[in-house]
Amino acid sequence: MKINNLWYFHIKKQLIAITILILITNLSIIFDIYIFRQLLGFITFTLIVGFLIVTIFDLDELDNWSKLVVSMGLGVSFLMFFGLFINSLFFIFGFVTPLSTISLLISFNIILGCLCIFAYKRNEKKVIRINKLHLINPKTALIFIMPFVFLVLSIIGVEIMNTTQNNVILLLLYIIIPSYLLYIIFSKKDYPNIYPFIIWLISLSMIFMLSLRSDHIIGYDVHYEYYISKLTVEKLHWDISRDYGPVNALLTVGLLPTIYYSLLNINIEFIYKIIYATIFSMTPLILYLYLKEKMEIRYAFLASLFFISQSTFILISQSNPRTSLAIFFFVIIVMILFNEKINIFKKRILVIIFTFSIIFSHYSSTYIFLFIFMATYFIMFLVQKKIKVETKITSTFLKLCIVLIFVWYSMSTSSSFTVFIKLLNNIMQNLTDFFLLESRHAGTLKVLGVNARTTPDIIYSLGHYLITAIIFIGILYAINNFKKEKRGKFRIFFQSEEIIMMSISFAILTLLIILPIASLSYSIDRLWMQVLVFLSPAFILGCIFISKQKRFYSLLIISFILLFHFYNSSYIFYEFYGIHKSMIINSDGEDYSHFFIHEQEIVSAKWLKNKQLFGTKVYTDFDGGSRLNYGSIHYDWYSMNFFRQEDHSNNDKNYIYLSYSNVVNGIIFTGERYTNISDFNYIFIEKNLIYDNGASQIYK
Repeated sequence: MKINNLWYFHIKKQLIAITILILITNLSIIFDIYIFRQLLGFITFTLIVGFLIVTIFDLDELDNWSKLVVSMGLGVSFLMFFGLFINSLFFIFGFVTPLSTISLLISFNIILGCLCIFAYKRNEKKVIRINKLHLINPKTALIFIMPFVFLVLSIIGVEIMNTTQNNVILLLLYIIIPSYLLYIIFSKKDYPNIYPFIIWLISLSMIFMLSLRSDHIIGYDVHYEYYISKLTVEKLHWDISRDYGPVNALLTVGLLPTIYYSLLNINIEFIYKIIYATIFSMTPLILYLYLKEKMEIRYAFLASLFFISQSTFILISQSNPRTSLAIFFFVIIVMILFNEKINIFKKRILVIIFTFSIIFSHYSSTYIFLFIFMATYFIMFLVQKKIKVETKITSTFLKLCIVLIFVWYSMSTSSSFTVFIKLLNNIMQNLTDFFLLESRHAGTLKVLGVNARTTPDIIYSLGHYLITAIIFIGILYAINNFKKEKRGKFRIFFQSEEIIMMSISFAILTLLIILPIASLSYSIDRLWMQVLVFLSPAFILGCIFISKQKRFYSLLIISFILLFHFYNSSYIFYEFYGIHKSMIINSDGEDYSHFFIHEQEIVSAKWLKNKQLFGTKVYTDFDGGSRLNYGSIHYDWYSMNFFRQEDHSNNDKNYIYLSYSNVVNGIIFTGERYTNISDFNYIFIEKNLIYDNGASQIYK
């Protein structure tokens, strides 16, 4: 029935609809009905299972969008942890393929049935409320429809680019999306019912522009994740005892892709490219839902757009899927932790669930999460001695995190814990290299403007300096206005812990840049996206301060800097100077050489796998390692790069693998820069060409 501005649905009707959906999903899986199996399977076993848990929790304190993102988070957590339970229990009782379609389908259906019963008993007399969109006004309807158009154009544009090398539609999107957003920003009224659609669909559109750019996965670390996932899929059983480093111990790599593979019958590559990307695309929306309770809704909207405008936002969704899911859980924790409407008991349970999810998703993100929370707790402890302020982070929660991290990382998967200890040790031992630029990662040096060779390089660096300065100003502004609920026309409701977390996030980012070795061991891109949860609102506050708290000028400043930063991060300025930097709109250039994988490279890698003799090694450059993973060749770049002359002179039985860039462009990537392959002619002495398909070669 329809009352005023809300739609009301009884729980019984909801569960009947869910039961029908589960039945249809089962039929589509059993009969392997293409598209229906993938779409309904994802919705049922991710979103619906999460929604049922939310219904059981009785989270009426949350609005519908918050329920949606929490449902998504709980659904992914459920697949990870219940999948781990099935994987372990069934294997103990002699079932060697516990992650097969049949075992997962039967197990999940039993759980779904139980959840439906519990949800009904818990909410027998309650109804769900959904806000109407009010799209009767043609102008409002057009505002609502446009983000869907962007998503369709993104998919079509990438497909045309892949098949015809025509980038017109993609370039058009770089114009019409900002134009549309500028119209929304300077509108006389807010659109609280439409903002979530805009944020999520634009987020997804931007991610798909990269993820669909190739038929294969894009990035560096993701290729090794893909290799690990394939091993689990082949056996339909996740074995933590396999010695493949800390990555194998992460449920987002070793277990979750196999579960989706069995349920959806989808290639692992597309699990990373589409399923994981879709989940991560919700992150800016979660940030908006968190911030709209802390600042005026239009500024919360702008902060989420700032989050999307980062080049690392698009890249990390593809190059580091495990990191993207960890950040997804991290933002949910922040949203729930600082939501004053949620019952304290429910809040603690949800925070613990999602904390466990981070720990089992990515070890580095977990350490950063723990450091931010521990540092905040200790600072709050000192503050409470002078000022009586409420704290959300408890010592019990921190102790629980530390115990679980120690048990999982040090005892079950000691390699990840060892890596962390070695990192700290290396940083301390190399403090004497503080002024040595080579002790920083190339990406960090680029942001700092070191060795800038072109005008776009300088613009790129200055843009990041500008953003950093504004964020710093915003943090100072937040500290100065603590507990001042109203300042001019601007309302700011950040609590002491949130302001401390802003400051700590900025401090961590600074330390990663200035400390020797730190940025070499952990990518600044991944850290940036995680701390941006707190630094995005700081950016908005900095712009408000610069505008002297005048609304129109603040919107003007934010919009101008956002537009500049978006084009800067998207490498559009490089295009003006004729430098092909972005692989989204180019089929050449550095990014294209790094990330785009050609079919010939995969064919040659698989051929080599069949011919490679036991005990021999395969040498290649930095980019070639990702191609070898497609041939199921376990590759360690740090010990098998082909630039070490002594390795080739000692053993003539080893192989040399050349990728597309090596063969066609005559260049190799050393990990820091491209150089001419002729500089390494010594590696081919007494080597014979044994395979050549025009885009990839193999020597022995």
